[in-house]
Amino acid sequence: MLHIALAALFSLAGFESATFFGPEAKRPLTTVTRVVLVTPLICGGLFLFAGWAAWTGRGATMLPPPPRARLRLPTRWCSH
Repeated sequence: MLHIALAALFSLAGFESATFFGPEAKRPLTTVTRVVLVTPLICGGLFLFAGWAAWTGRGATMLPPPPRARLRLPTRWCSH
């Protein structure tokens, strides 16, 4: 449960970095506020979509499955 909480916490870390670009914007109070409020919503939507795809088993339809690796152990570790 702790790893889920940490992943949720760190996945949204840094979204407030848009405030650094305030002096470069024409209307910084409007633009930066909008970006800081909308970015977590977009990221949350993407995380929900990815979680839904993984939970329902549709992750493999988006990307091809990885090739199956053959595990070969040295003969000295195998018992015959």
